[in-house]
Amino acid sequence: MSPIAGGCKRIVAVLADAGCKHRQIAVGEAGSGKGCHLAREGDHVGMNTFSEDSPLRRIGAGVLIALLVAPLPLDAQDRRAERLSVIGDVVSRQSGDVAAAIAAPVEAVLVVAGDTVRAGDSLATLNIDDRRADLEIARARIAVAEAQIGARQAALEVERASLRRLSDLKGSAAFNASRLEDSRAETARLAAEITVARAQFEEARSQAARMLVDIERSKVRAPYDAVVISREIDAGDFVTPGRRMFSLVNTRNLDVEADVPTAILRYLKPGDRIEAQTRDGQRLTVTVRALIPVENPLTRTRTVRFAVPPSQSLAVGQAIELNLPEGTEG
Repeated sequence: MSPIAGGCKRIVAVLADAGCKHRQIAVGEAGSGKGCHLAREGDHVGMNTFSEDSPLRRIGAGVLIALLVAPLPLDAQDRRAERLSVIGDVVSRQSGDVAAAIAAPVEAVLVVAGDTVRAGDSLATLNIDDRRADLEIARARIAVAEAQIGARQAALEVERASLRRLSDLKGSAAFNASRLEDSRAETARLAAEITVARAQFEEARSQAARMLVDIERSKVRAPYDAVVISREIDAGDFVTPGRRMFSLVNTRNLDVEADVPTAILRYLKPGDRIEAQTRDGQRLTVTVRALIPVENPLTRTRTVRFAVPPSQSLAVGQAIELNLPEGTEG
């Protein structure tokens, strides 16, 4: 006798019917060709479940109860009221162009498209022989200005001593008023020259610092870990500030970006884990990272960013199918 004849049994196997929004099971008579009775998950099946003419009321050796199971397993995490498939694209959190910071000829290019670089690695070098020459000139001017400041400072001290002696002679027969005025004028002139020499010193030092910055910028370095997507220069090219030299993309810090219907957003929150897969069947789990609060008025969707595990090997621009919840867990 069939197990169902012994009493009421709870349905635990379900079938996802493409034409029905509720998951169902089909119960019928083997080989009879008669229509099946449909029951929903969680229903209880007993002898009174079926009509008088139902084959299941004629429990016997020729009756087979077929429980057709849905393709997806029914565990606690997958028991959702509805699931919505949304296609997203893999995007990088860090990507962009590396541009020239100074005007100079390209001396050497050290990478090509496809190379993987780490932050700080050299991508190219620029010829800055003129800056090095200017740096030496600036350093010489610094030395001259320092010498001039020292010499005029010494002369100023001598003249101030002379001015004090002349001032002490006031009221005596040896006092010379004209000489006193000349000493005052010389003191003021020397003080002014010291001020000029100090300004020249600062100017030369600033020029030297600028040359050092240009020399450092002549070494074009990767700003972050990345893959070189394109190279726009060759040795011998002359670059100017702002010219694109390389395009980089960070493939270690990836997101999936998808436009999600606004009605679904209430079932998503940062930190939620979402099952996904690539077009070639590679499965992965992504995490809701950010819900962008800007809605497209034409499609009534908002952009959602899903963080990709660092261990996943994906390409920027690759399509990812996301299985999003359309309802709360049952």
